[in-house]
Amino acid sequence: MWSLGCVLFVCLAGYPPFNGETDNATSYNIRNGQYKMKKSVWDQVSEQATDLVRKLLIVNPDERFSAEQVLEHEWLQDPQIIRKAENLMFTPIQSSPPKRRLEDIDGDITDSKTPKLMSGIEFTSM
Repeated sequence: MWSLGCVLFVCLAGYPPFNGETDNATSYNIRNGQYKMKKSVWDQVSEQATDLVRKLLIVNPDERFSAEQVLEHEWLQDPQIIRKAENLMFTPIQSSPPKRRLEDIDGDITDSKTPKLMSGIEFTSM
C-alpha cells in the first residue's frame, strides 16, 4: 500500500513524494514519512484524493490503509472518478494491423536461411 501511495502521489502531483538534498536526506525522509505537498499543485487535487494519498503514506503499516480500506475510500466511490477510470481503462483499442506470414513478406528478408528457421512465425505490418 505504501508503493501505491507513492505512485498515486506522482500521478496526481507530477513529482515524487520523497526528496532530499542528498541520498541520505532522501532516505531519512522516506524512513520517517516526511514529504511535501506543494500547495500550488495540491490545491488542484481534490480533498478526497489528497486524503487517500496521506493515508497510504503512513510509515507504520498497522496504521496505514489496507487494500480493503483503499477500495472503500470515498474518492474511489465517487461516481465521477469511477466514470473517469472506466473511460481510461475501457477505451476501445484501435484494431491491430493485419498479420502477415513470413512467406508473404516480399523482399524483407535477404538471408536465404532465415525463412527455414522462422517458418510459421507471424509478423505484423508497421
